[in-house]
Amino acid sequence: MRIGLGRAKGMVAFCTSEYGAYTGAGYETFHELEYAHDNNLYIFPIRLCEQWPPAPQNNERGTFQNRLVFKNGLVFVDDRQMNNAEGAADQIADSVTSSGIFAN
Repeated sequence: MRIGLGRAKGMVAFCTSEYGAYTGAGYETFHELEYAHDNNLYIFPIRLCEQWPPAPQNNERGTFQNRLVFKNGLVFVDDRQMNNAEGAADQIADSVTSSGIFAN
């Protein structure tokens, strides 16, 4: 995980209702999101839950970080019904291409 994040130019976040929860386990979406945000990586969220941004239950630390990172103006792919994986993938691919992070 560390090598992958260290080399990353962006991150696709599959945002379920518990996304970003701080559990203390060490390797969790909380730390991945924190790293991406702290290192100014492009974040491409896929919304898979009703509440936006995700608010993990009984997890104030994760909830507040999600509010900071997934601001109101951040564009996300909405696939709450999880019935359009190909369409979501196409939208992410278009967003990655538009960002120019792989241009060179």
